[in-house]
Amino acid sequence: MKYLALLLALACTTAFAAKEPAKKPVAAPPPVGPASNASIQEYLTLVDVRADWAKLLAQYEQDVLVAERRILADLADIGEPLNARHKAALANFKTKGGAFLRKELDYAKLEPQAVEFYRGVYTQDEMNNLLAFLKSPLGKKWLEQERGIAKKADAAIFDPLKQRFGLYLVALVTDLRNACDFVHPDQRQ
Repeated sequence: MKYLALLLALACTTAFAAKEPAKKPVAAPPPVGPASNASIQEYLTLVDVRADWAKLLAQYEQDVLVAERRILADLADIGEPLNARHKAALANFKTKGGAFLRKELDYAKLEPQAVEFYRGVYTQDEMNNLLAFLKSPLGKKWLEQERGIAKKADAAIFDPLKQRFGLYLVALVTDLRNACDFVHPDQRQ
C-alpha cells in the first residue's frame, strides 16, 4: 500500500509539473537614469555635432569679414582715407574677433554642456534605442536625408533671408546716418 501511495503521489506530481508552463527567462530591466557620457558622446559623433559647430564658427568668421567690409565702406562714404591707424584697428578687430569666436565656439569647451543637456533629456534606455536606430540601415539613411534636407532648407530659406536681412540692416544704418548729424573729420573744431 505504501508503494501504491508513493506511486500515486509521484504520478500526480509529475502530471502537475508537466502541465505547469515553463518559466520564461526574466529579461534584465532596461537601464534607468540619465544617459551615460559615453552614449551621449557616441550620439553626438553619429549626428556630427562637431561639424555643425565648425560650420557655425565659419559663418561667424564670415560675419566678421562682412563687418570689416562695412567699416571700410563707411570710411569711404565719409571720405576718410584708410590710414595706418585704420589698418591697425581693422587688423585688431579681425584678430581679436576671430580669436574670441574660436575660443567661445571651441567644441572641446562646449561638448560638456551638450552632454549635460542630453543627459537631462534622455534616459540610458532611450539613448540605447536611439543609438541602435541611428546605427541601423534606416537610421543611417535618415541621418543622410536629414543633412540633405537641412542643406536645402538653408539654401532655400535661410540664405535668402540672411541676404534680405543684410540689405535691410544696411538701409537702417543708412537711414540712421542720414538722420544723425555726422560731421566729417575735416569739419570738426
